[in-house]
Amino acid sequence: MQEHIYTAKRKKIIGQTWTIWVYVAMQVWATIALIIKQPYNYIGAIVLISVLFGSLNAFAISLFIRYYKHSVGKKFIITYNTLQYVDDKTGESTELINTEIEKVLLVETHFASRSPWPWYSHEYFMLMDAKGNRIIVTSYIMDLGDFWQDMLRARVSSDNIVREKKMYPWF
Repeated sequence: MQEHIYTAKRKKIIGQTWTIWVYVAMQVWATIALIIKQPYNYIGAIVLISVLFGSLNAFAISLFIRYYKHSVGKKFIITYNTLQYVDDKTGESTELINTEIEKVLLVETHFASRSPWPWYSHEYFMLMDAKGNRIIVTSYIMDLGDFWQDMLRARVSSDNIVREKKMYPWF
């Protein structure tokens, strides 16, 4: 039986998270630059920059950690009849039959590539069947477009797609 196996790739993770690390570097650089200038005269600016960047970075880093933990060490296996999500560490797996998938939920950000938010490139899709089983596939493993291009998923109906836009694509 033919199968396609998808895993999280380091290059893809770096490509999607570089904006997060730019924001972290900007916070560190701005704080150090203000402290070196004159620490007592710029205390308000240091606090303001730390609060603004810190709030953005806290959300971005928590999202990165969640996506990373849900993607690394996992396999998404597509065969003609089934979709399977396997955790290599624990050995747990979830299997869905292609013809029984009732809903494909795509969660993406509002602004796409023109977004000022560091998590703009994060998205996921969820495959759900009638029994309540679900598989969440993060963008570190594959995008929904890549899923539709895979020839083995042909028995999954594209009529069941539901798009949801969120400011912060948390699952």
